[in-house]
Amino acid sequence: KWDAAVAFVSGGVLAAMTFLVSSTNSHRLPRNETETLSDLRTLFRAQTHYASVNGGHPDGNLECLARPTECLPEYPDDAPFFLDAELASLTEKGGYRRSFHPGPPPATIPAEGSPTSVTTWALLAVPAEAGYTGVRAFCGDSTGFICHTPDGTAPAPTPDGLCDQTACTELD
Repeated sequence: KWDAAVAFVSGGVLAAMTFLVSSTNSHRLPRNETETLSDLRTLFRAQTHYASVNGGHPDGNLECLARPTECLPEYPDDAPFFLDAELASLTEKGGYRRSFHPGPPPATIPAEGSPTSVTTWALLAVPAEAGYTGVRAFCGDSTGFICHTPDGTAPAPTPDGLCDQTACTELD
């Protein structure tokens, strides 16, 4: 009887612990995905604003958006930056690994423009541990397009720095 009671209690505790971990994780997943999508939209807005002072071009180096005076020769020292350093660094955040994929450079870059100007870009965000830190993987690009894969696999960007629209489902 004691062995059965211990097994039942142990099994009950294990089941309760498993439920607790699963339910804690299930609450974290939507928050991680929401934060990641917010970061994709933030990058789109930052690149759009940056392009307005960079001859109409986004930048292929995210550090330029965090420290524009280092890339734009005529950008005032006291003017605001476009992106916070954490997002520009592409460090893992909210359970997602991020990778930036710059597209080709423009045909000409004005003298006052950044030497790392590009015409397009894509940002991938993939769960660090699929199913635990996030379920879906995301791709957002310079056109404002954002898509996802339902299983967390990375939707590869195209060679020209855009999300491959055939490899993922557009976000509603």
